Amino acid sequence: VRGGSIEAMKRENKKINRAFAGGAAAMGAQVRLWDHHGYAPLTQDPNLKALFRQVGADLLGGENMHFTSKWGTGSTDMGDVSRVMPALHPEIAGASGPDHSKDFFITDPVMACVNSAKVQAAFLVHLLAEDAAEAKRILAEGRQDYPTITEYLAQIDALCIDKQAVVYDDERGAQITF
Repeated sequence: VRGGSIEAMKRENKKINRAFAGGAAAMGAQVRLWDHHGYAPLTQDPNLKALFRQVGADLLGGENMHFTSKWGTGSTDMGDVSRVMPALHPEIAGASGPDHSKDFFITDPVMACVNSAKVQAAFLVHLLAEDAAEAKRILAEGRQDYPTITEYLAQIDALCIDKQAVVYDDERGAQITF
């Protein structure tokens, strides 16, 4: 289940599990729930986005910098990182076709490879200059859902289920167990 927040993922996953369990119970069948965390939704830090936009515009011109605030259904482990610290997952132009498909092609190698590397390197220089002052500021101002990795991992562990969802007994019939 994907969603814009971990709470949304939990809420919708519960509905799906209830549907599986209810359907199995209605048919007199068994169903085992085996839920494990995939990727958390990505939250891109506004300070990192602003710096990346500035660096990219300085190198490539502002007309070549396009950002979206639209949430996407794609997933990446950067979503997990963004739960505990400011994160950014920029995408650079120069390709066409759906990501991860046979129709994905680099159509502009200079933009996709050379200019992308230039912007990323300059971005890192800005973050790390003057004893990493900008990186420290962004870390201090960043919004995290979980203050520590340990707290985040505990939340993720709480999402995991591995159990029979329907148990039958002679007296009550089917019982949903989660």
